[in-house]
Amino acid sequence: MKKLFYLGMVLTMALGCKKEPLLTYDTDDNIYFNYKVGPLEIPSDSLIYSFAYSDVNVQEATIGIPLAVTGLPNENDRTFELEIDPSSTAKEGVHYDAFTTIVHAGKVRDTLKIRLHRTPDLASGRKTLYFRLKPNASFKTNIPIGIGNSRDTTQLLRFMIVTTDILEAGPNWSDYQYYLGDFSVKKMKLMNELFQMPLDLWTVPLTTAITTDVIYYGSLMSRYLTDQELQGNTIFEADGITPMKMGFHFQ
Repeated sequence: MKKLFYLGMVLTMALGCKKEPLLTYDTDDNIYFNYKVGPLEIPSDSLIYSFAYSDVNVQEATIGIPLAVTGLPNENDRTFELEIDPSSTAKEGVHYDAFTTIVHAGKVRDTLKIRLHRTPDLASGRKTLYFRLKPNASFKTNIPIGIGNSRDTTQLLRFMIVTTDILEAGPNWSDYQYYLGDFSVKKMKLMNELFQMPLDLWTVPLTTAITTDVIYYGSLMSRYLTDQELQGNTIFEADGITPMKMGFHFQ
């Protein structure tokens, strides 16, 4: 599997992307995954979905994996076949529902929709789901890889989904640390509870527009921590020893 991607956010930005469009017409009916990420539309064969950025009342989510087929559209629905890898730790009926594997009539682009469930075990670990496209009466699988950029290839017949409910710093935290300080789950959840700071605020690269929001939430939290300390109620991190602090910007 190639690099993992969080759903709705780019973990990597590749320069020099060379698009290699696949044939759509005048060829056999092949099916392949067509999942791409970011403004450069870089092909990927995996993603991470985290419930940790959702409200506690959110207990399920439906994600879509784009599919594409070569050849001409068909006037009838066509069924494709998926094989679940036995090494998957996500279980059907527990962590996800059974798939509907149909390319609808008249389409050469469609979406595999997967409903994920927020189970208690996701709060302490990740669950992985591996699956592979298999040939059947409707489709061949003769397009195994695609070109992601000048140095990389992407699997087009297999896919991996990682599901978790663990709140993490993620790859962009170093940009936010100057304002928000060291990452801690307790601090982020407290800022969300007190000031409704989105729990996915830091999951994207820091831009000028986002910096304004970060400074806003950071200043509110800095003032709150100072006020609590003056009242003799120092707010500590989860270890009960380390005083909670914001980043250098607010020192």
